[in-house]
Amino acid sequence: MAKKLLLNGGLTCPKCHRPMQRRCHKPDWKPKRNQPYYFSYWDVCGKCRHIQLYEATKVWVNGHRKEEFHHSPKPESDEAFRLRAIKEQLDDSLPWED
Repeated sequence: MAKKLLLNGGLTCPKCHRPMQRRCHKPDWKPKRNQPYYFSYWDVCGKCRHIQLYEATKVWVNGHRKEEFHHSPKPESDEAFRLRAIKEQLDDSLPWED
């Protein structure tokens, strides 16, 4: 097993509200090749096995930066799409702008 238990406890589990165990990697652990980041520690619930990762504990590897791994933009909601379409139609049909 590539994990060890830290002595100090973690937070309570958001699912079952029991104390969680804080874990980290063993000292000889190394990240996999081409792995952009890893977490320095995380919390695990002993009862429901929920794993809680924290953005603040993310460690970037080999000069990778957060900006290099971005998600595609969030799709536009139906309401926003309709409003934008109405605005475009009104802008094209305004008589005083001809």
